[in-house]
Amino acid sequence: MSKAKRSKGFPECYCLLMIDDLVIVIPARLDSNRLPNKPLIEFNGIPMIVRVAQKCAEVLDKRKIFVSTPDEQIITICKSHGINAVRSSTSALSGTDRIVEFSKGNDYSRIINVQGDELLLTAECLENFILESRNNQNCTIGVMKISDQHELTKASVVKVAISENKLIYASRSQIPNDTYANEISAYKHTGLYMFTKDSLNQFSFQKQGYLEKTERIEILRFIENRIPVDVVEVNNYFFTIDTEDDVIAAKQLLERRNS
Repeated sequence: MSKAKRSKGFPECYCLLMIDDLVIVIPARLDSNRLPNKPLIEFNGIPMIVRVAQKCAEVLDKRKIFVSTPDEQIITICKSHGINAVRSSTSALSGTDRIVEFSKGNDYSRIINVQGDELLLTAECLENFILESRNNQNCTIGVMKISDQHELTKASVVKVAISENKLIYASRSQIPNDTYANEISAYKHTGLYMFTKDSLNQFSFQKQGYLEKTERIEILRFIENRIPVDVVEVNNYFFTIDTEDDVIAAKQLLERRNS
């Protein structure tokens, strides 16, 4: 069982977690269907992928944070900001496939996957997820209760059905259905994952199934093959950057934070 310790000499709100067997990997690529060149979109003059890595460095030593990408332009920009970047193969079709490649080349027993479009991720949210998931034996995802009803019908927001701290299903459609209920508790999938080496090995041996291909949600590969996925509910989570509207909303939010 890994033990979490904090490094000394930092203000309390910026204490780094010291967990020996854990690393953060941020998969990113330029060829995004919904928002091309997404990682390089600048917010207050800083590319999004850099801002995400810098936020992670408020929680974990930056030497244990890696961007995994097939794109030389992302590698160059990351290195110019002192961020570790490794090249993934062009055969890695998804972010999780890039995490699998990283795992095979390293000895870390646990990998925290932070999606490269988590621009608005807070240090508090990331720290909470790491501490709550670090000793789980299954793949674990972060989820949050949906408070904005608009997100229920937004395809870029992945809704999840959960039961007894396990993922049951994930969909871009609304789940659960509210036809026969006066009130529902709906949850969304965040861009936070904790993979053990074993769970990544299981993922790599399975082929894409019908549901994963239809929904375009990678975590369904586990569900379709009856492999358990744990969930951790997090707070202080906003939204990922998937569309031009998200870019506009995020810029407005950042402006309010800085005003």
